[in-house]
Amino acid sequence: MQVTIKDIARECGVSVATVSINISALIWAKSLEKYTNEEKKKLNDAILQLDVPVMTMDNYGFACEGTDVVFDYRQGGYIATKHLIDYGHRRIGCVAGKKNYQVTQERLEGYKMALQEAGISYDEKLVVYGDYTMNSGYMLFSYVMGKKVTAVQDKIMKIIVEGFLGSNC
Repeated sequence: MQVTIKDIARECGVSVATVSINISALIWAKSLEKYTNEEKKKLNDAILQLDVPVMTMDNYGFACEGTDVVFDYRQGGYIATKHLIDYGHRRIGCVAGKKNYQVTQERLEGYKMALQEAGISYDEKLVVYGDYTMNSGYMLFSYVMGKKVTAVQDKIMKIIVEGFLGSNC
């Protein structure tokens, strides 16, 4: 049976607005989740059946022609948190994405590393999880600000924080 992009998208919970029958390559821009070995194999097998090069936005490790663009999320979380610490913040909230996304887990590790290095205790009440939508971010930002944080570690939230507190955050 021939597997289609629509089949793969449905299986992985990805929405596909337009599906082309004659594609020559695929950009896979879905955040990497913590998959079981069985799920990884099923996804890899489906991608292989497409028989096109695949460029991913994470380290999926598909066994086909293509490339992975890999980001150091841990280092990003560390740098963002350390920047806030260097500005004197000691009570730093973290608005994170979905818990099962690798990006979320690694950014949170970087956040914790920077706190530990600065001698700041990790407080799980200052970490909230959303779904990477603006609405979720806004609601979670309001919640975290209610916890009396002096800064919030999140790339998208930086825009909102600067709007409330000014650009020297």
